[in-house]
Amino acid sequence: MRKVLLVEDNEDIALIVTKKIEEHYEVRWIKSGLDLVSHLRTRESADAVILDLMLPGRNGHELLNAIGTFLPMAKVFIFSSHAEYAERIPPHLIEGFFLKSDMDKMIETLRRVVP
Repeated sequence: MRKVLLVEDNEDIALIVTKKIEEHYEVRWIKSGLDLVSHLRTRESADAVILDLMLPGRNGHELLNAIGTFLPMAKVFIFSSHAEYAERIPPHLIEGFFLKSDMDKMIETLRRVVP
């Protein structure tokens, strides 16, 4: 089964996303930027990362380089409430930028890109 890291500090959103994708993916929920950095250092692999941008400890912008270093093959999906940040993310680093109001579109893209 493919593995997805869900980096999201909002428990309600994390539970909804997990419920919607756990049938097809093993989901590991990570609650903060610092927890993600610790997790990446374990060198445990993942096929995809769903990354919120506004996280305690470190923001998603700072984490993109770490993800690229430790999980260079993982597909990254930005999942944010802040549309104004979309243009700040280099498109070659991510599979897409999705607003939280477009959760189903993000999940549809995840299933297509990481079958």
